[in-house]
Amino acid sequence: MTAAPGRWTYLLSLAAVVVFVVSIVVSGARLAEMEQDIARGVPENLVWMAAQAQFEAVRLADAVGRHAAGDPEVDAEVLRTRFDVLLSRIDILHQGKPGEYLLELGEGSAVAAVLRDATAIEARVGEALLGVPTAAEALRHQAHGLAMTLRDMTNRVMLADRSRSLELADRRRQVMLELLAYGVGILASGTVLALSLLRGLRHRAAAEAELARHRDHLEDMVAARTADVLAAEERLVSAIDTAPDGFAAYGPDGRLVHANGGIQTLLPARRGLFAAGARLSVLAAELAALGVPGLIEAHDDTDVDVRLPEDRWCRVSIRRMPDGGTVVRVADVTPYIHATQALEQALARAQGLTDLYRSFVSMVSHQFRTPMAIIDAAAQRLLRRADSIPPEELRDRAGKIRSAVLRLTALMDSTLNAARLDAGELAVEPQPSDLAALLRFVAERQREIAPDRAVVVDLAGLPALVRMDATMMEQALANLVSNAVKYSAAPTAVEIRAVAVGTDVTVSVRDHGVGIPSDELPRLFERFFRARTASGIAGTGIGLAFARHIVRLHGGDITVESREGEGSTFTVRLPGAAVAPAPATAGAPGHLQGVDGE
Repeated sequence: MTAAPGRWTYLLSLAAVVVFVVSIVVSGARLAEMEQDIARGVPENLVWMAAQAQFEAVRLADAVGRHAAGDPEVDAEVLRTRFDVLLSRIDILHQGKPGEYLLELGEGSAVAAVLRDATAIEARVGEALLGVPTAAEALRHQAHGLAMTLRDMTNRVMLADRSRSLELADRRRQVMLELLAYGVGILASGTVLALSLLRGLRHRAAAEAELARHRDHLEDMVAARTADVLAAEERLVSAIDTAPDGFAAYGPDGRLVHANGGIQTLLPARRGLFAAGARLSVLAAELAALGVPGLIEAHDDTDVDVRLPEDRWCRVSIRRMPDGGTVVRVADVTPYIHATQALEQALARAQGLTDLYRSFVSMVSHQFRTPMAIIDAAAQRLLRRADSIPPEELRDRAGKIRSAVLRLTALMDSTLNAARLDAGELAVEPQPSDLAALLRFVAERQREIAPDRAVVVDLAGLPALVRMDATMMEQALANLVSNAVKYSAAPTAVEIRAVAVGTDVTVSVRDHGVGIPSDELPRLFERFFRARTASGIAGTGIGLAFARHIVRLHGGDITVESREGEGSTFTVRLPGAAVAPAPATAGAPGHLQGVDGE
């Protein structure tokens, strides 16, 4: 029964507040509007400015008459001064707020006429000063006409101001009546608010009495709830005792209140550590012995993983209670830790694959330069001699371009195989192959790329067949020869020598170039590493690492001997690779030397 009156009282009070605020706001708005209407009246000096302009027009006419009559006090300078003053008065009158208000009053045509007459007068003034007989009379007549125009405009402005004043007076009376009505509304709403306040006080007294009655009932309910809480506490203790995780609760004094059997099983603690009344500091010492010092002493909530014997792991969680107590929870997280470690290993492998893809892109760029350079060189020579090249040479050049294109296609396949080699997904397939022909091909290809460089090939001690994967071995040896040419300069030669000792085959590539600093030799075969002597020379730093990788897959290795500024010798050793014995006699060294471009 008391709810409905309270709701209606609230709504009535709210309505009174709204009426009060609206009345205040609307009253202020009406006062501001009236103030703006008063401010928009005729400027106080507008009539004065118009009168001044009229007065100056009359003075100009008088000065013109006196000048025409020969008055010595009115010379050309005085006449010009009178006209300039008139113009300044007209400019002030039609510019700014006076001009805007004249336009608002519909005096735009009058202002235009004044400006037009002023322009005409300016021309007449010039004629009068030049002594034109009829100019003085015409100028005086025009000045009087301008004065009359200004007088009429001033009279209309004064009438407009009078009409506006009467209109403002009427609106002011209307606003005052409205303000009186709003005042009555404010008074009425204030009365309603006061009555609502008194009604609210009575309801408050009734509510306090009702609250007293409920307080007694609440005490009975608290007693019943306390019994329920004690029962729930007993159930909670039972749940803790049977939980798989370990729990230990310590009071504000740092002594053990309760611990379940799980915590004693998970933590290898000494006898009595979780006995009733045991101190929290003793548990802190045990955890410090397991490698987690200062865990209990920390003031914030803490979670830390502790490694136990036999590669077991548990997570110790410390929680601070509002009353100053501490709860320790211990959970077996061994499966999760092992899963995390496995995931980290998988991430490392994924990172390795990412690095492999990056290496693959770099390797493609490095390996494809050689055949592209051959194609470009041959095409340039064809272009330079397009009109005079013999058919035999044309066929030779076209054959070289086709060979380079085929080589580029083979490189695409072998590069993909190299990426699979890095991933451990492809093994080399050694077969009896002609190593001598392969080395001659590599040397010839370098001649095509660098015609001004000499490449000396000594294959006298090489057997007819060598067991190897020819495609991949060609890439490794081409890298060594290409580096020798790139890091040395003409006229020095690059020397390739191959020999077999028993069943072992050795290929050495020697140059007389920049050499390698001794302190950087141990890192030379690292991927992407480049010696400081290679500064300014194009390269990616993957060629040597790739070459050694291929040679090691054949069961061999690459070694290097180098002196900075004197050159380097790279030696490829392939143990047990000779299929047939080496020739009994050594022939003259093979020699390939590039010549200048045609």
